[in-house]
Amino acid sequence: MTMLAENFGDLLDPRFRKIFEMSMRELQEKSYIPLLANTDTTGKNYEMMSGVGGGGDVGVFTGSLDYDDIEQMWDKTSYFPERAKGMKVQRKLYDDDLTGIMNKRPRTMAIDTYRTREKMLASIYNNFAAGTTTPDGIALGSASHPYSPTDATVQSNLGTATLNAVNVEAVRRVGHTILNNRGELLEVNYNRILCTVYKEEIAYEIINSAGKTDTPNNNINFHKGRYELVVWDRLSASYPWFMIDTTMMKECIYWWTRIAPEYNYDRDFDNYVSKWSVYFRENPDVYDWQWIYCQNATG
Repeated sequence: MTMLAENFGDLLDPRFRKIFEMSMRELQEKSYIPLLANTDTTGKNYEMMSGVGGGGDVGVFTGSLDYDDIEQMWDKTSYFPERAKGMKVQRKLYDDDLTGIMNKRPRTMAIDTYRTREKMLASIYNNFAAGTTTPDGIALGSASHPYSPTDATVQSNLGTATLNAVNVEAVRRVGHTILNNRGELLEVNYNRILCTVYKEEIAYEIINSAGKTDTPNNNINFHKGRYELVVWDRLSASYPWFMIDTTMMKECIYWWTRIAPEYNYDRDFDNYVSKWSVYFRENPDVYDWQWIYCQNATG
């Protein structure tokens, strides 16, 4: 059977598609996106998240109901820009491909897609002190988060302390003092430490040593087994670290998928070129700050 020149891309497409999809599945298994954000899908061109304040205590019923006024908090709108990238294969390259190098092209495209998505989420964490803002208009990590649109009293989730057992305990205690817009305890429970490989050894010792660290006494280590450790190479600075309430995190940081990565094929008969592309519309966003404590450490 004679292979027509204009159909060479059609013959390649099933092979390339299989390589791309298999590579994406493999890469997704090591993705940090499901670990560090709540993944959700949307059918709209934007999502608006509206904050709602807390309610008051339930009083004793004396014959008539007391109706509570729930304060409207801030809104935030998330958009999903298009992202796309393509590759081309010429007929001549297809004919002369003696090394199998073309098989690497769809995998490279999958790696590029995976890396881009990871960096998109990492930007939320890397820009915690400036760039990533919560609906109150303040940086994610800040000492100036107001209670509400009508109460300028501020709270903090930002420090500069280095990672050690003493400072982990200090942050843990801060979590138990964070209040909602009505001054009620939110009962924040930081149960995860997020850091870079430069602080991994210290963090591991803090949460796994049987005895208290950095002391000659044989005290029991209060922190043993208390925290999950996540080490992420996508954190751009060496020394900042974070403590996270993983339950609250799922309500406050989202990874939105409007269009999941799509693999597409087309051909240009006049130039004997076949084309493949990847296209997606996704974006992460953050909708509150109480779930995370940010330490902008320099050592």
